[in-house]
Amino acid sequence: MTTYELRELEEKANKGDAESQFRLGDYYQWDANPTDIAKASKWFELSAENGFIGAQFTLGEFYFQGEGGYEKSYEKAFKWFKKAADSGDGMALWRIGYFYAQGIGVEKNYEESMKWYEKSAEEGYATAQICLAQYLLVEYMTGDIKNSELFLSVENKEEYKNRVMSFGRFSSQTISQVDREKLKKAQEYLKKALANENLEEGYGDTAKYLLSDIDKELTKSVV
Repeated sequence: MTTYELRELEEKANKGDAESQFRLGDYYQWDANPTDIAKASKWFELSAENGFIGAQFTLGEFYFQGEGGYEKSYEKAFKWFKKAADSGDGMALWRIGYFYAQGIGVEKNYEESMKWYEKSAEEGYATAQICLAQYLLVEYMTGDIKNSELFLSVENKEEYKNRVMSFGRFSSQTISQVDREKLKKAQEYLKKALANENLEEGYGDTAKYLLSDIDKELTKSVV
């Protein structure tokens, strides 16, 4: 960013433009030389208070991780993720579902977590779409919504991926026993996820594997 561009951005930010405030925070966090997390957090907070979704999500992450000069606070993290989620941000909706599944900052509630994951999936967040497809199969095998924790309350992304891959390997052994309507719904979620540009690396193979098994089962003649 040139000196002129930075000055222009600061002028807009100082006039209360929420997007410019967010961009300025992003600049001080990543691109300034030297970086200045204190200034970044200041601009993120102003932007978030002015309703900019990206800044609200960023503050949620700061409080969740205890970064950006903020002490870790799950309650405040939930507050800012909720604000972003209420504006329809798919990733924030996923976060709120995760908080309810894990009992972070709120009382653990799997039924409530599923509502938020469904909203996230409706907004096109691919991870939520795959997770919900898997949940439909896990629910059959366990008969208990709490076992959605297998996928919905894993904090570490690598651990989540490992569970996803493990589930994909054994699902074909039981998939023929799952209710056809649930299979159709899982099929719908997986197709949307695979067509989604925000599908994270590592999830696509499992989605394809599960979808192939579901397609084969649904094409069988109904006796």
